[in-house]
Amino acid sequence: IMGKKIRNTDPSKVHLITIRTENAALFLRPGKGLENLLGGIIAKYQEETGLEIFAYNFLGNHYHILCRAPKAAVWEFAEDVNREIAKRVNFFIRRHGHFWSRPYDDQIVVEVPDATEAFLYITTNAVHHGLVSHPSQWPGLNSYWQSLREEPKKYFFTHYTEYSKALRKARRTKEVVRIEDHQTSHLLTLTPLPQFEELTTRQRSNKLRILID
Repeated sequence: IMGKKIRNTDPSKVHLITIRTENAALFLRPGKGLENLLGGIIAKYQEETGLEIFAYNFLGNHYHILCRAPKAAVWEFAEDVNREIAKRVNFFIRRHGHFWSRPYDDQIVVEVPDATEAFLYITTNAVHHGLVSHPSQWPGLNSYWQSLREEPKKYFFTHYTEYSKALRKARRTKEVVRIEDHQTSHLLTLTPLPQFEELTTRQRSNKLRILID
């Protein structure tokens, strides 16, 4: 029996994280409710682990995240995120059973040019799969516009255990329970690619537009 895969915990390394759904099923098909759910999960655990995210993209049956973990190990973020996605998306789409086909792939990006290629691969992934003609058109959760504007995105994470307890109590007390009272807000932020850190925001945006196009 093979043991658990050993993960690289070097805080200076850039990681390309990929994971696919069971039987490539379209559990992650784009939708507004699903985008908010996924965004809340990513933002919450990014804040908790101090993860630096360079790019992300959620397709119908898989996702990619390009990241670095200077304060914690990438596996801490990935395992928390994948657990919550499986549990919450299953509930959201009203299904049971295995969600992911296998443990996530963690590819170490070694050279600077590789980081650029990984960024472009993730950002244009929907185009590669023939789903849209330009990455700006992909409706799923992705970092295309955020990478150009460099503005954080606010999402909400619902604490369902607390919410369920409040609902049970409300049946006895007749209190009004709002789901908003059991949510926390989190900012999903992007870090510029290391090779572009010295550029201004406008210079980075122009550079990325050219590379993406």
